[in-house]
Amino acid sequence: MMKLSKLFVVFLLISSLPFVLAQEENTQHNLVLSLKDATNTAVDNVLMQVTIANKDSGDKRTISTFLRKNSFNLKLASGNYDITLLVDNLQTKGKDYYALYSVGLQKNTQEEVTLLPVGSIQGVVLDNLDNLVRQASLKVECDKEYGEITSLMTDKFGSFKGLYLPVGECKVIATFRSAVGSEIVTIEQGKSRDVAIKLNKSAIGSGGNSWVSIFLIIVVLSVLSLLIRFVLKKRHAMESELKEALTKSTPLKAEKVKEAPKEEGLSKRQEDILNTLNEREKEVVDHLLANKFESSQAKIRHTTGIPKTSLVRIFQLLERKKVLQIKKFGKLKKVKLTAWFLGDE
Repeated sequence: MMKLSKLFVVFLLISSLPFVLAQEENTQHNLVLSLKDATNTAVDNVLMQVTIANKDSGDKRTISTFLRKNSFNLKLASGNYDITLLVDNLQTKGKDYYALYSVGLQKNTQEEVTLLPVGSIQGVVLDNLDNLVRQASLKVECDKEYGEITSLMTDKFGSFKGLYLPVGECKVIATFRSAVGSEIVTIEQGKSRDVAIKLNKSAIGSGGNSWVSIFLIIVVLSVLSLLIRFVLKKRHAMESELKEALTKSTPLKAEKVKEAPKEEGLSKRQEDILNTLNEREKEVVDHLLANKFESSQAKIRHTTGIPKTSLVRIFQLLERKKVLQIKKFGKLKKVKLTAWFLGDE
């Protein structure tokens, strides 16, 4: 009977263990933090933002408060926490203090936290024409590694802010597409520095995207070159076919010659001169008579269908016979009947 009683007690103890552990986990502990700066001076009358991150559960919450004295109290369950403190003295233009405090909390705890000095920057990003650049990416590199050194981006007005940066020298690098610019800034505690970053350099080759862009440009230029060569080749073939068709097209020739009023209105002298000419020479003269006594070489060749080489010889013969004269205007040849043929001399 005694053995059964002992076993029953052990069973009750084991059964109640999870409940006891759960009670311990849910127990709220007081965490009292006292704030001082690097000179061991108490920090009070400041606006403070506290971010509490539970490293066990991943939960995070943020509270803001105005701290009139240099200590404050947090009620937290048992666990491991990272606590970030962002402190702003409202009498200064920039931000003033930063601290990251880690604690494994199992009981009521009181600690002193040393706040590190920080300052702020605000500025704009400009292109090489001094236009404000939206959505430019910024990276801050500082000598000291504390504070909120995060990636930034310009807003729709081309401006940006970096609030809790460590004191000392910081390099601010801005990029937009392939353009890059940077400025070195000295951060001072509680002060806000104005910065203007001009994108005046190129970042070609800094990433895979630039190589892709170069490849695409080469492909586009190659395609355009092939298209231009194809079009020029096609045009040359069409011109050759048209030239051959004009040379061999006797119906066109007969139709065009028919348009010329061959014998109408000619003087006896002009008729006698025409009778001394061969058939092709007459075609050229008839064309000029039908076009107010002048025309171009190209138009005569198109109308009569006489090949270019033969037409040049005909011009030379008619020039010797004082029937026509040729004037050159650049590549254009202007052909007209002479005053001697027209009887004006």
